[in-house]
Amino acid sequence: MRTLAVVLAATLALSACAAAPSSAPPSPAGAPDAPLLAEVQAPVNARVVTGEIPVASAAAEDLAVAPTPSGLRVPRLEIDMAVLGVGLDADGGMELRESAAEAGWFRAGGNPGGGLREGQNAVIAAHVDDGVIGRGPFASLREARPGDRVEVELTDGSVVVYQVDRVQQTSKREVDFSVVFGAAEGALVLVTCGGRWDADVRHYEDNVLVWAFPEDGR
Repeated sequence: MRTLAVVLAATLALSACAAAPSSAPPSPAGAPDAPLLAEVQAPVNARVVTGEIPVASAAAEDLAVAPTPSGLRVPRLEIDMAVLGVGLDADGGMELRESAAEAGWFRAGGNPGGGLREGQNAVIAAHVDDGVIGRGPFASLREARPGDRVEVELTDGSVVVYQVDRVQQTSKREVDFSVVFGAAEGALVLVTCGGRWDADVRHYEDNVLVWAFPEDGR
């Protein structure tokens, strides 16, 4: 197993979750404070940049010992979406799936299925919207409440159940991703964008983070 494979860049942000024109109409209730239009294209370089923290590699031999996430459900919020493993982009940021209908699990972080990095925080991120489907499932994350059930389906068909502990909506400039990615709390952290749409930089101003912990305490 290779360890400490990368030290990620210092910028701390979920860079951009969609690119929307400033002239678009108001977003629907419960959505971020930005337009969500079918004709809008999400930037392909949107990513989570995770801070100056060493992470284990996502080598195949590291992942072979345990099942990995394949689906995510938050029943009260009617979130039910596919999860696919993602790594790092060329700039050292966490990749995001292009479609807001799919979430990305950071392979070099913790794994809800256990294995060699058991106990490290597991991070799953997705766009809040995109140019094809508009509002994505993670647009509802800011409505999560402590005690909400979160289910992570694994590739072996088993399900790990979490309970939401807290929800944060914070300016991207203030999010400490060294805590999100670096702490060994065994948490599941769901990440997306939120807040006001800044048309000048074509980004949402905030990140929404939902922290959840295993229901069985494992």
